[in-house]
Amino acid sequence: MNERLKAVIKEFLDLEDPMEKYELLFEYADELDELESSLWSDDTKIPGCQSEAHILLKFDGNGAHLQGAADAMIMQGLISLIAIALEGLSPEEVANFEPTILDKIGIQNSLTPSRSNGLRNLIKTLREIAKSVV
Repeated sequence: MNERLKAVIKEFLDLEDPMEKYELLFEYADELDELESSLWSDDTKIPGCQSEAHILLKFDGNGAHLQGAADAMIMQGLISLIAIALEGLSPEEVANFEPTILDKIGIQNSLTPSRSNGLRNLIKTLREIAKSVV
């Protein structure tokens, strides 16, 4: 777990009010390395997501880097948290990634079924991309 992710988890755990956690999630949505809409395509779209959400996962000498964007702040915030968790990981690590951060910070339990489905599809898509690189 990288230092930035540890700080994010602490920041969320310091909040007790679920609404404050969502406000913080929206702040992280603004910090996401945003994928420009001109790059959106069927290849970048997260299938089965209620929102219009797109990602681009790249690997270089520093490991994984995730760009993304969504038309819903909740989804964009979730992508941002996953991006922080994945930053610098190898393709093998991303292929086996489990989003335990969301359980730790208490966000996943408050997601609607359709948002949970979108999150599952996000993780599944990221794993598939990573497996194709391995």
